Amino acid sequence: MRATYTGHQRRVYPSYRDTGTGTTLVADPGGVYDIEPAASRWPLPPVPADHRFIPGNPPPKPDKPGKPAAGKAADGPAEANPEKPGKTGAGKAADGPGEVNSDGR
Repeated sequence: MRATYTGHQRRVYPSYRDTGTGTTLVADPGGVYDIEPAASRWPLPPVPADHRFIPGNPPPKPDKPGKPAAGKAADGPAEANPEKPGKTGAGKAADGPGEVNSDGR
């Protein structure tokens, strides 16, 4: 059974096997393991019963607040302004009162 280890310290579980490595289960914080009980004289639960494992695949990690979603720029699309600074072009607002652009606005 696949499970995610949620403990804060490395732990060794001699009664369980990590089927990914074929060895005794050594769980590190945040690790995801395919677990099975090792041969024993009594039946064991599918994952250790110490409440440090969450059965199933790990949930996806949420994006950090304030971080842009993948593939998107933080400041939005870049402005395309082929005009040189200081030139007043068609469609631009006047710089101040009484000034008029080349298109008469």
